[in-house]
Amino acid sequence: MEPYADRPAGNLVFDMRDDSNTPASGPDAPGDAARQNRRRGRGRRPQTASGSSGSAQQGQGNEGAPQSEGGGRAQQSQGGKRAQLGQGSQRGKRNQRGKGAQRGRGRQAHEERRARQRAARAARTPLLEYPPELPVVEHREEIAKAIRDHQVVVIAGETGSGKTTQIPKICLELGLGVDGLIGHTQPRRIAARSVAQRLADEMAEDLGDTVGYQVRFTSQVADHTRVKVMTDG
Repeated sequence: MEPYADRPAGNLVFDMRDDSNTPASGPDAPGDAARQNRRRGRGRRPQTASGSSGSAQQGQGNEGAPQSEGGGRAQQSQGGKRAQLGQGSQRGKRNQRGKGAQRGRGRQAHEERRARQRAARAARTPLLEYPPELPVVEHREEIAKAIRDHQVVVIAGETGSGKTTQIPKICLELGLGVDGLIGHTQPRRIAARSVAQRLADEMAEDLGDTVGYQVRFTSQVADHTRVKVMTDG
């Protein structure tokens, strides 16, 4: 058994079989690499260009899926925002309609109350008598003309001349106190109560009918009241 002559001395391969025609086996034997490659290739499917392109297309499809999903989410969020805006605008419109209806009902109730008060005040004819000894009574016609012709009238007179008790009766004689109350102010609560009682006594009526008063949380005023005595505050 001799080494191959064409092999270098440092890398010898010996053929241990009797058949000299059989090529030697070993990691460096001729043709062994080709046989190993054939063994490795058995049972494997070759990868073709179409398969790689299909995988590439599949990858592109997979990459496009998140993008389409994200786009769908964006469209869905935009649709949700538009729906929320629409619902908010509808709620705002309903609230405005509700507030408008409430204001309309409140205005209607106020107008009905004013009409009821106007009718009640016009139906009353208080007794108006003027004591002749009071200085204001002497100028009653002049005072009545000034009140009728002017919006603001300033009347000055001495204490006890009858300004506080007689001028409200002159206003009632002119027909005032029907569309609105005649306001009569006094600096003190006791004075407001006593003046209202004095006017009611001179008209032979009870307090709270034609003449009423209001002091802080105490009010004695009816729908047919035409003169309201109250404090400055």
